Amino acid sequence: LVGPSSPSPEMVRKESDRETWALAEEMLLSSIQDWSSGKKECQQWCEAVLNVFSTRAPHMLLSLPWFEHIRACKKPFVQKTQIAFVANLLLRCASSEAMPSTFPVQFADLCAELLVGTLENGDGTEAAVSSTQRQKLRRDLLRGLKLLLRVCWRAQKQGKAFPSKIPAERIRAAVKTVREALPTRRGEVYQLCLHV
Repeated sequence: LVGPSSPSPEMVRKESDRETWALAEEMLLSSIQDWSSGKKECQQWCEAVLNVFSTRAPHMLLSLPWFEHIRACKKPFVQKTQIAFVANLLLRCASSEAMPSTFPVQFADLCAELLVGTLENGDGTEAAVSSTQRQKLRRDLLRGLKLLLRVCWRAQKQGKAFPSKIPAERIRAAVKTVREALPTRRGEVYQLCLHV
């Protein structure tokens, strides 16, 4: 998967700034690729590097191809940690002008898609994902959606609504499907379904 060639003009205003951030962007793209590949020895290091940038220069992380990498990742644990990371990044950058208007929409689409995917069993070519792993992934996807809705509500309350519309119907359908598939009407996942 290939990332963007450079940050958008809104993020980095001068040509000299783009040159300065070129190495950082290359390192970030390499980190997200290694993290998504599921290499055990790289996961903690990549997450640490990305955490440093999320604190110091979150605008650099917004230009990375998060959603493609999360979709391509086949390990539920890695998907779960990346969803939590992107949700926290979304919360941190919600009021920033650097956030692309499509970022929350793409995040909502990804969460809805993966949420429905947690109900399906793996096909014969891949190892089946355990029900515990699916449940944990479901929980973090619902937490991410809850956080996204809170960010959208805050933005709307402050008069800074996102130009792109969040796919509410798709989210509602995915959450309803998950809620109806739960064996019991209690627990954290059920509560999160009610919140979303």
